[in-house]
Amino acid sequence: MSYIKMIIGCLFLVDFKIHGVDILFDTVGYALFYSGLNQLKAGYPAFKKASYFALIAAILSAFNTYAQVLIMVNEDYMSRLAMGYSAFNVSLVSFLALGMIIMMTHGIEEESLDSGYEDLSKKSRRCRYLYIASAVIGLLMSGLILYNTLVRWSFITGIVFLLVIALIILGLIVTFNLIGLLHQANLKIGR
Repeated sequence: MSYIKMIIGCLFLVDFKIHGVDILFDTVGYALFYSGLNQLKAGYPAFKKASYFALIAAILSAFNTYAQVLIMVNEDYMSRLAMGYSAFNVSLVSFLALGMIIMMTHGIEEESLDSGYEDLSKKSRRCRYLYIASAVIGLLMSGLILYNTLVRWSFITGIVFLLVIALIILGLIVTFNLIGLLHQANLKIGR
């Protein structure tokens, strides 16, 4: 059941916006990850570490949801302050999610090796590397956007556009790989 909770948590972490509002609250997704990882932490320390990342991400993403509402309602100083906080918070939660995924896939890798599932172990490792690659592309894209606001070189805009497309495609691949990994872990290990 713990892996099923994390699969559902993945679905809540997908950005699905209506009129600029993400209707699938990330807080619920991270809380489901926390609950699932908390059930798995007994045998493997990596799951315990991942659960801490998930818990902190759930708490911070709740504050980000509040900041997003504040931005939509107000257009004054508090709204600009909320936008700055929201950008900082999204970056922080992204790093926490990275830590959560790295630790979770490490835990799945250890557990699958102990259970004799070498194929699941390899899939876990591949999923971890894909997630890290998408995080590096996202970080590179953020740096280029910041640099472009300072220098305003038009060719950087083209590079950023290509990186956005690559990040969207890689994000879909990573999400489907992660859901597939969790599904296989549920079927083979089944905790």
